[in-house]
This record gives sequence, structure tokens and C-alpha cells, in this order.
Amino acid sequence: MNRQSLLRLLLLVTPLISAAGQPRALAPDQLNWQTDPKTGVSRANLLGARNESGPFVQRVRLPPNFHPGLHRHDGDLNATVLSGRIHFRFADGPAQSLPAGSYLFIPAGLPHEEWADEQGAEFEARGMGPQSTELLPATKS
Repeated sequence: MNRQSLLRLLLLVTPLISAAGQPRALAPDQLNWQTDPKTGVSRANLLGARNESGPFVQRVRLPPNFHPGLHRHDGDLNATVLSGRIHFRFADGPAQSLPAGSYLFIPAGLPHEEWADEQGAEFEARGMGPQSTELLPATKS
């Protein structure tokens, strides 16, 4: 079993404790994906919600060639790339190409951007809510 398959298996069979304190396990076909019609980005909440108080776990699918630009969040985020490749940079730092299995810690308030290539990408974000996102003016590279 390769590393990516093992990661997916662990994510699927590990019970999650819901905000109500009940054990929870979700198979991929049980996820409730919501797609933003303006951006094409799809999100599925596995635990809690980003706009609610408490812990959250959210899956995010970036469509091919999606690039939202520089932004920041008002809470810490931990993210794991699940499929595809995410291109990422902190503020004016160099871009990094992160394959499936890669991990990111994004401190609250730190400007950053992520984008998908022509294949699109999926990642899982974890943190404490409520959190919001602020889009920022582009910087010169």
C-alpha cells in the first residue's frame, strides 16, 4: 500500500468526534459537498464548520487552474494535500509545489496564496472556528 492510499485509509476509518461528542466515521460518498458557483471551489464539512465556534475539519476541492490570490485567515490552519498538487507561497516568499501527502501550517493573519494546476487539487483544512478569510491586494513577485 503506498503512502497516499494509507493516508486516505486512515482518514476514512479513523472515527471523528463530532461537535456534539458523538463518534463519527464518514465514507467518501457520505460527504456533503457544496460548490461555490462563482469560483467552482467545493467544500465538505467533516466536523463542525469554519464559521461556527469550535473545532472544524473541512475538505476543499480546488478546480483546475484555480488561483484565488493573496489572502489571510483570522485563525490558524493546518492543511494536508490529499490529491493533486497545490502550489503555495507565504506572502512574498518563493512558490512551492506540494504533492499529495504534504502538510502546511498557516498561522493566523499570515498572507499566503495557494493554487491548483490543470489537474485541480483536494486538501483537508483543520482549525478552530469561527474563521474568516480576507482577500488582499496582489503583491509584486
